[in-house]
Amino acid sequence: MNPWLPVFRRVLLPAVFLFVLLLQTMGVPFIGGELADEFPEYAYLLPPYLTVVSAGFVCMQVAVAAAWSLAGLASRGRLYTAAAVTRTAVMAAASGTATVLALLLAGHLHYVVGEGNPASLFAFGSAILAGLACTVLSISLRGRLLEGRHLETSAGPEEV
Repeated sequence: MNPWLPVFRRVLLPAVFLFVLLLQTMGVPFIGGELADEFPEYAYLLPPYLTVVSAGFVCMQVAVAAAWSLAGLASRGRLYTAAAVTRTAVMAAASGTATVLALLLAGHLHYVVGEGNPASLFAFGSAILAGLACTVLSISLRGRLLEGRHLETSAGPEEV
């Protein structure tokens, strides 16, 4: 087993989870308030946008928690189990949902409201690309785990 996996599981994933929680509870409302003050004609968009952004961050936290749980299963040698497949499905669904939320929010801001700048385009583009990458990786991992489960049950655990 990789010696960095326990460090990753015990330190990095909880740190990411806490950073997203901090950003969700303090950073986004602060930035949203500043933008509402700077652009009062769009202040009415603050509550729905904060709701969508917070929902996206919740999806990220769910995906990180599922990855944390999956890493724990892997370290205990229980990777080819139904629980591991379920964790990857949760990661894929959460990542996909966050990606769709970012895509819808970007589309609304740029095409319906007609506002947006290169910075917002970069932020949304980065979120969408990262979400797509996480979704595709989660789906791919799920497929590999299902394949491995099939091989393990048909060949017997001693032959895998």
